[in-house]
Amino acid sequence: MDKRHTATRPPELTDPVALRTSWKPANEGGFSARGSELVEVAPGRLEFQPTLLSRAFGIGPLLLGLFFVFGVDSWPLLLRAIGGIVFLGVGIIFTYQTLRTLAFDTRTGNFYSGYPHKKESFPLTKIHALQLVSEFVVNADPSGSFTRFYSYEINLVLKNGRRVNVADHGDLDSLRADADTLANFLEVPVWDAL
Repeated sequence: MDKRHTATRPPELTDPVALRTSWKPANEGGFSARGSELVEVAPGRLEFQPTLLSRAFGIGPLLLGLFFVFGVDSWPLLLRAIGGIVFLGVGIIFTYQTLRTLAFDTRTGNFYSGYPHKKESFPLTKIHALQLVSEFVVNADPSGSFTRFYSYEINLVLKNGRRVNVADHGDLDSLRADADTLANFLEVPVWDAL
C-alpha cells in the first residue's frame, strides 16, 4: 500500500497545542466507503457506530466460511476445512472491529473508547479540538490492479497534543458533518486541514 500524506497544519492556526500536534494521519490506510456514523443514542450521548456496510464486511465472510464447512458436501474435506477456517477467521476479525465503542457522554463527562474486554476513558474536558486530516491511499491487489482513494480522519486532539482517531473513511461530506456535530456537542473547534 502506497500512502501519500496530504494534511499539513493550516498556517493560520497558531494555537500552541496545534503547533505541537502531528498533522499526519493517525491511522494508516482507511476505508473508501463510510465505515461509521455519529449517532445520538440518548440525550447527552453521541456514539460512532458502524454502518450497515461495515457490518456486512464481517458477516459476509462469516457466512461464506459456514458455507464452506457445512454447505458443500461434494468438495474434499481438506478444501472445505481450509476455506472455512480462512473465511471464518476473516469474518471474525472484521466483526470484532465493529465491536469498538466510541462514545461521548456529557452525563458522565467522559469519552469511552475500546472493545468489550479493554476500554479507555478520559474526561471530555481533556479534548482540546477536533482535527480533520487526509491521506491518498493506493491499494494493490494480487491481479496487479490498483484502488485509489482519499481517506479522511477525525481525530480528537487532547490538551497535551496526543491524538485519538475516531473516524477514518472516504466519505468527506459525512465526515465533515459528523465533525461539525461533534464539535458543537463538545464545544471545541474543528481544525480542518482538508
